[in-house]
Amino acid sequence: MKMSWQKDLLGLFYNTLVCAVIAAVVLDMALASSYGTSLKVALSIGYSIQLSYFVFDRFLYPNSSSHWVGLAKSIIGLLLGVAVGGIAIKGTPFFLFYYPAAPEVLIFSAIIAVFSAAFINTKVRLADQKQHILELEAKHLKQEAVTLEAEIHLLQAQIEPHFLFNTLSNIVSLIQTKPAVAEKSLVNLAQLLRFKLDRSRDKTHTLGDELWLLRAYLDLHSMRLGKRLSYHFLPIGIENDTFFTSLDIPPLLIQPMVENAIQHGIEPAVEGGDVSIMVSCGGNELLIQVIDTGIGLEAHSSSTLTNHSGIGLSNVRHRLQAIYAGRATMSIVENEPSGVIVKLALPMEDR
Repeated sequence: MKMSWQKDLLGLFYNTLVCAVIAAVVLDMALASSYGTSLKVALSIGYSIQLSYFVFDRFLYPNSSSHWVGLAKSIIGLLLGVAVGGIAIKGTPFFLFYYPAAPEVLIFSAIIAVFSAAFINTKVRLADQKQHILELEAKHLKQEAVTLEAEIHLLQAQIEPHFLFNTLSNIVSLIQTKPAVAEKSLVNLAQLLRFKLDRSRDKTHTLGDELWLLRAYLDLHSMRLGKRLSYHFLPIGIENDTFFTSLDIPPLLIQPMVENAIQHGIEPAVEGGDVSIMVSCGGNELLIQVIDTGIGLEAHSSSTLTNHSGIGLSNVRHRLQAIYAGRATMSIVENEPSGVIVKLALPMEDR
């Protein structure tokens, strides 16, 4: 509302300037006896037309872009202005109608009024079209946002039961052979699930949260695999680095990469292997690498790692695209002398 009144006042200012110019033109055409008289008439007509537009736009036909409505506003404003001008200079509303130069004044004023009406109506139509386009764009963007939100939640919902079922299967396999380890694993799983219920429904959580979750997840597998699995976070002590741990990332983004490394790299290897999670910054990107020393791409079908259908790394790809729209990347390369390196590059736009 405040901006609307400011626009009205600005319009009044421009109207006054135009009327001052018209009054000078009328005087130059010898249609008025003095500039003061000419200015009174010009202001009377100009202000009356503006008042007519104000009443029509605010109360009678708001937001109308009809040419007929615009013409009616101009004619009513013109006639009212001529009457007010007659009162201003001679005290009678009909003076300008029988004034010697009345036909010329009325014709000149009518031409100005019609051109003003056409100009204003064109501006109104363009403004309406622009507003309509903006509304359509806003509606389209909102629909895209809703669709994107649903896709992200679907992808995340696919990962969570997959993660849970695999972990429970691992614990079941320990009940007969290593009941104490199975019991400890269940305690760790309960803590991990409590953490996930508290935070993993958020759109983002911190890298520190993700590292905590990864440690709990890797501990579960370490109890099952024993010496066949070791893991490291690099650089050493990164869990206590406040810069890295405070960074926001999508929840459960790294865990499928670690799960893939264990299931398809470490477990099939007779001697087991090592999993390292390395975090660093490069330019304006957060770089995350999951490095395993398992059987590698050649020993295991590469389709397991690169297939875009199903759950796991393909799901990570879809989530990256849904969340970052091409601004994040994931690559898979051979590790030397054995294993696989999965690399993530996430934009750090808020840092």
